[in-house]
Amino acid sequence: MISSSVPWRFMLCTVLLASCTSPTSSSYSRPPCDSDDMYALVRGRVLCTKACDDLGSCPPDKPKDALALPSCILQATPPLAAPHGQEQTTRAKKYCGLLCKANSYCPAGSKCTMVDVSPSTDGQHENPLSNVYPHLVTDDDLQGVCTYKPKKTGSKRPLELELSRSLALKIMRGKGIQPPPGGWHDDL
Repeated sequence: MISSSVPWRFMLCTVLLASCTSPTSSSYSRPPCDSDDMYALVRGRVLCTKACDDLGSCPPDKPKDALALPSCILQATPPLAAPHGQEQTTRAKKYCGLLCKANSYCPAGSKCTMVDVSPSTDGQHENPLSNVYPHLVTDDDLQGVCTYKPKKTGSKRPLELELSRSLALKIMRGKGIQPPPGGWHDDL
């Protein structure tokens, strides 16, 4: 038995307080983003992200209350034509996000922004899910990324991203749906 419970209680409270109040920076947190993260916009909502590494991997450090898994599921929105003499490399760049199936997978204060199933209207790319009958891929089959409501203030312009077409193809393959012929590759 401990002879004096006061020092023991004091030490326990100090440890608990330190673990609750110490800054726990992680990727995929609520903006404003850490200096090594990018501030991004996905379907009108925001998140902090990093570029995927060369193998398509993402940092595993996520908020403690998140069930969603870090995945390489975001890509730059199709850019306008590159200036003469410059390569158009941002189209192929992929970014990390927390892959979710419902809001309950996401950290507190965020929600699961689902992959878009509507036809593309920008004329630059097609959505593989837009031609799939809704009864074949239901809302329960869809996946998305955890995002936050944007703040009204702030002058920093976010990087515009979209859920990758490879995620849409993964959803289709999971339901046994073959993509239409002609150009549907995971690396788009």
